[in-house]
Amino acid sequence: MRRFGPLWLCGLALAFGAAGGAAGAGALAHEDATPAATLRRVVGELYEADAGGGFAAWDPAPGWEVFASQLLADGTTGASLAAPYDLGNTTDYAVEAEVRLAPADCGGRPFGVFAGSAARGTSWAGPDCAGSVGIWGGDGPTPGAAEAVAPFAPGGGWHTYRLEARGTHLRLLVDGAVLLETHGARVLGGGRVGVFSDGEQVTVRRFAVIRLPPAASR
Repeated sequence: MRRFGPLWLCGLALAFGAAGGAAGAGALAHEDATPAATLRRVVGELYEADAGGGFAAWDPAPGWEVFASQLLADGTTGASLAAPYDLGNTTDYAVEAEVRLAPADCGGRPFGVFAGSAARGTSWAGPDCAGSVGIWGGDGPTPGAAEAVAPFAPGGGWHTYRLEARGTHLRLLVDGAVLLETHGARVLGGGRVGVFSDGEQVTVRRFAVIRLPPAASR
């Protein structure tokens, strides 16, 4: 697995610098959102984009495009892609995406979801096609820098990757099962959220940010 290079950093800057849609007061019911909606808020979720609408509002980054109402990473470069949504001061939330890997292109590099900001720290979570899943902190997933790792093989099917953040406590769930838990160095509150691929061909058909109850309320 290689480090994210200068081109990835350029993509990250472009994605993070894109104009974000701030969360508005109140939430719209899912049935009120039209397929043409560029920013969708649904009951129980802070933000959602899927094949029914929303991905057209995501600003492009190197190696990423919107095709057939889904996000595609072509595998030519390592880059992140930020959603047009800013968490503000939100804490206790989950970032969730439904992602499929093109296994024929497997290079053992990671992909998945990210959350956080440069000031408060960023966490990256997801698998690589070499047979493991991890949670990384810092500028991006790098060899030997994972905060937690577990065995997992994504194959070529759809999987739901969910990064939960409550203060410094992080959990990674895949298809509803908890695979990893760790504590970050900083509180992962506020900042941007999105998806990333370090050079793998992947498709994202749904992305959501979900408010979680405080730990004391679970």
